[in-house]
Amino acid sequence: MFRGTHMQPSVGPATPETPATLNWLTDQSLFHYQRCHRRAYLDRYGDRGQIDPPSDYLRKIKQDSAIHRQQIMADYQPWSHPEFTKGDWLQGSQATLKLMAAGVNTISGGVLINPLRAGLYLVTQPDLLVKQPGWSFWGDWQYEPVDIKLGKKPKLDYQIIAAYHAYVLAQVQGNWPEASWLALRAGRYYAVDLSRQLPTMTETLEACLQDLHQDSAPEVFIAHSRCDLCHWYSHCYGQAKQVNHLSLLPGVTPARYTHLQTLGLTTVETLATAQPTQLAHQPGFGDAVAEKLDHQAQATC
Repeated sequence: MFRGTHMQPSVGPATPETPATLNWLTDQSLFHYQRCHRRAYLDRYGDRGQIDPPSDYLRKIKQDSAIHRQQIMADYQPWSHPEFTKGDWLQGSQATLKLMAAGVNTISGGVLINPLRAGLYLVTQPDLLVKQPGWSFWGDWQYEPVDIKLGKKPKLDYQIIAAYHAYVLAQVQGNWPEASWLALRAGRYYAVDLSRQLPTMTETLEACLQDLHQDSAPEVFIAHSRCDLCHWYSHCYGQAKQVNHLSLLPGVTPARYTHLQTLGLTTVETLATAQPTQLAHQPGFGDAVAEKLDHQAQATC
């Protein structure tokens, strides 16, 4: 489906003309949406004054990521970097297109833009674009994206963004890349299966766009395994405390919350009055979890 499939467009790569009217969706927004729908919305529309400063742990993660990035980048020297003002996606795209047209071997921090539909543009910034033999608008070469990730495993959210890179890149260069790569820890490279991940990516993309067009942020949910690293944590936790949200109870995971919603148990009060036998047969509960959640809800009321 993807290898050697020439798209045969009638014109060259599309370049937006009026940045003042553009509506962007970036790879970073799509990445965060996978982990938290609410974060993607707040990053776009939220009050920046409510953002938490980075914790020491988050600073350490960023430092380790920077070191890993430097190690991978060293293997691709010399590389070319498009010059543009930070956040000016149009300028970045134009500078990247010039480097691609010139056939440079490696591009670091390039910007790719694709018009999805009227007034909406997809933007992505793979860590690297690596020249390969093939076909593109510019000649007998094309590019493959490489994303540098600190993780040891090719997590699904990494793979979805790699597929997003490939999707936008295909429109820009006129041909699907042979692969979209993840550069992981310990020198491991992983080629993402585009035929498998592109359908999931497009579903996620459409869901993200739909949520971002709503008048209010998605429902707050405090996921104890993820939220403490988010810069909106204090803001969301305050809102959850204000409504005494069920997610504040230990053991209420996103999956279990979905089942509680189907039972109409959406508040601490309704959960406190429920019988454990109502919950025990639900997937992911069982007698012990059901009884524990019921007791926690009663103690909280």
